[in-house]
Amino acid sequence: MGSGFTFTDRLSKSCRQDLEQLFFFNPQQHRHLEPIVRMVEAFGQPALEVQGDSVGIVLADHPDAACLYALDHDRLAGVALIAQFKPDTLSVLHIAIDPAYTLHGDNGHRGLMNAMLEELKRMAKKRHTVERITIGYTRGDQRHLEIPVA
Repeated sequence: MGSGFTFTDRLSKSCRQDLEQLFFFNPQQHRHLEPIVRMVEAFGQPALEVQGDSVGIVLADHPDAACLYALDHDRLAGVALIAQFKPDTLSVLHIAIDPAYTLHGDNGHRGLMNAMLEELKRMAKKRHTVERITIGYTRGDQRHLEIPVA
């Protein structure tokens, strides 16, 4: 049974305000402030970019970085900023989830975060060399979470 979410690497320009709100002004970002600051210090400030009829998040210093967008019908529910700095690792630099889709949100039961991780695993398997996905959002002494792709 599918999650009901659609995943894409492109967003229509009409999603600009929703993307800006979700990624840069997410009301839950204070919970992950330390890893967000680490990401910006290490990889640069993400920026909103409009190109033609599309909008997205880019990293000026890392043009190969990309995004995975999760849509619930026409509603932007989540975004993951990803990059592959090593042949065997897909790095998730930042994740932003609409509060309605987090664990305690109205749509939390739908499992958006798990669905996004499964989609990232599917993407990683297509790259053939990727063995793991790392996520930089952890608490305490642990610097990142590592998820095997296989």
